[in-house]
Amino acid sequence: MNFSAVQQSIRDLQNSVNVLKSTIDDVKTGNPSYKTAIVFKGLPSDDPFLDITVFSAIKPGWTTLETLVNNSKQQLAALPAQPTPQNNDQLIQIITGYLNWQNSLPENTFSEFSRYIPELVSENILMPVNIRRVAEVKSVANYAQTISDLNTFLDQRILQIPEEIQKINAANTRLQTVKLFDGMLRGYFSSINWAEWKSTRGF
Repeated sequence: MNFSAVQQSIRDLQNSVNVLKSTIDDVKTGNPSYKTAIVFKGLPSDDPFLDITVFSAIKPGWTTLETLVNNSKQQLAALPAQPTPQNNDQLIQIITGYLNWQNSLPENTFSEFSRYIPELVSENILMPVNIRRVAEVKSVANYAQTISDLNTFLDQRILQIPEEIQKINAANTRLQTVKLFDGMLRGYFSSINWAEWKSTRGF
């Protein structure tokens, strides 16, 4: 977050509000009976403030992910080379474990990433369709190929996860500064006595 740019934007906003107040005062000077009601709704920080909540919901998913993937890798390595109904079921369970994780992510996870961490894309994080399909239909058409594909995916994830965690934590830390500017804006609009300010967040 560019602190200087944000501070300048806040000053520009305050100047615009002051110009509005001066304009209204000028009109009233020429026409004492003139009346108007000014209502400011919400704050410029509303959207990023809500993003803090989203990132707070996203972070726990990555806290458990590294353990999940490492355990899945170990379970996969322990599977016998030959397919049997029991081995197929175990393979499906391993796949399902990762699917349960990705399905537990907040719905707007990747739209948030596109705004704050654009290098984290769903194609690298979500399980490939050909592997996911095995769990969805609960049937393993090609046991050896599915194991190979899943191994490749898990190896890739093991390499990516530490950097993802670092970037998610960094983005979350940057977003926390929004609270400072949000407090400044809230204090400013609350202090205006010639207009009404309505919060869009219910607090």
